[in-house]
Amino acid sequence: MTFEASLVSFLRTALIIVVVYYGIKFIIRYLSPLLLKWFIRKQQNKYSQYGSSDNSFDKSRKEGEVHIKKTAANRHHTDNQLGDYVDYEEINEKDKDS
Repeated sequence: MTFEASLVSFLRTALIIVVVYYGIKFIIRYLSPLLLKWFIRKQQNKYSQYGSSDNSFDKSRKEGEVHIKKTAANRHHTDNQLGDYVDYEEINEKDKDS
């Protein structure tokens, strides 16, 4: 089965390529700013909620006052499954020859 390329099929293919190209160009030009605005607005809302909830727990502190939260005492954790500690000593090349 062989197909012959005709001028009509070539023009139809070229027209489809041009229509798809300009369609994508149109969509990108007019749809991408809307998507970008939506994304920026969403991120601004997310960060503004984070910032407002961070300071809302303690209204008694003055602005600019530093407060350090301390965690529980050092939790010294030993685990026998970690393996043995091996102490090592570096050997210099100068010391190795003598």
